[in-house]
Amino acid sequence: MPHYFATVYGAGLAGCAIANYLLNAGKSVLIVDPRVDLDGTPGPPAALVNPAMGRYAKLSWEAEACHAAIRERAFELMQFSGQTDLIAETGVLRPAINEDLAVNFKAAIDAHDWPEGWISWIDADETLQRVPTLDQPHGALFLPHGFTVYVEKYQNAYRKLLAFKGATFTTKEFIRKELPNGQYELKSSSGEVHTSENIIVAAGSGSLDFPEFSEVPLHRVKGQIATFEADHDLDWEIAVSAMGYILRMGARGIVAGSTYEHNQNNLDLTEQAYQQILYKMFKIMPSLSGKIIKTGQQAGIRVTTPNKLPVIGRHPNHPGLSIYTALGSKGLLFSEHVAAILGEHLVNDAPISDDLDVKRYFVKSI
Repeated sequence: MPHYFATVYGAGLAGCAIANYLLNAGKSVLIVDPRVDLDGTPGPPAALVNPAMGRYAKLSWEAEACHAAIRERAFELMQFSGQTDLIAETGVLRPAINEDLAVNFKAAIDAHDWPEGWISWIDADETLQRVPTLDQPHGALFLPHGFTVYVEKYQNAYRKLLAFKGATFTTKEFIRKELPNGQYELKSSSGEVHTSENIIVAAGSGSLDFPEFSEVPLHRVKGQIATFEADHDLDWEIAVSAMGYILRMGARGIVAGSTYEHNQNNLDLTEQAYQQILYKMFKIMPSLSGKIIKTGQQAGIRVTTPNKLPVIGRHPNHPGLSIYTALGSKGLLFSEHVAAILGEHLVNDAPISDDLDVKRYFVKSI
């Protein structure tokens, strides 16, 4: 009967990151995800690592550690796979589309303890030099350390790296049984049985399907993106974050998104979302109107918590059962650093801060 230190439910950003940490610590890992094919699994084409959050460009949580961790992993994946196109050093431009945003953005530079060289204000002329298709910006924030990740390629390379390091992948479904020693027995419909010291729920929106964590106030947010092909070579490289994001893919490709559709639990593609994406894109870059064609549309479900931070840690009443979810819209930025915090907790019993620890939602149960 196979025995694992951890069975990880989910092979997305969170699942891969915690599995990688445990493998590097010499632990055995089983990864369960019915959607994953190691020969290649479809996913989002591109996303942004951007440490400046929201309309006030707030410095994101533990941004320096998060940024260093995701960059380290990206370079490891490129070295392992030989693919140099998993990321693009685009930087991030946050154009102020009105005077109020310009005031907010300028104030953000001094309002937060930014690492040196991470942020600067550029005037309208320089903004248009960087992205000529923008519509009359009122200046912009420039974040040179932000970058674009080609998520589908990144994730597929990541799963192959984990398999190379010794992770076992399965698409089978299991019935879980907690044993008297706190470990778990898992049995598939075909009769396959294994045991695991830890179960880690890292299934994104699927984490809500685990009844043990029903008290955790996870909130689903559906996001849709669209891809386009321009009829000309685009004359800007930098990633643009305004009313969503607009990212380059090759000489003429564009990824634009994302919508924020609350309390949705389906992956249906809608014309309403597509029109919303078009509206935002043409408001930022009106000169693209009539010069692009749609090449695709995708939907995904993000999960958030009330404090907009991930939730991790052991269930207080089932110590062999842990959770790692709610990366929200900062999944790439948060994934590796938060996985290290959880991994240190599981391997070395290191503490988890109250703003992340799942136990804060079980105060009455402890």
